[in-house]
Amino acid sequence: MTIWIDAISRKQLRVEIQTSLDDKPVWIVSEFQDVPQGGPTYLARSRVNYDGASVVIITENFDHARVDQ
Repeated sequence: MTIWIDAISRKQLRVEIQTSLDDKPVWIVSEFQDVPQGGPTYLARSRVNYDGASVVIITENFDHARVDQ
């Protein structure tokens, strides 16, 4: 597991996990972004590869907006 963190803001930028399941490689990469106008950090994109390229699952989160109360 490797975690990238911004040195100034100390916000999480990326996570990579390399492991195995049933003796086949699993690679997970998650990337984080900030909500515009100073909002919180959220999981923007996650990619899971299983057994090389046999199974690939990609999830993306977008169109986040800050709601002022």
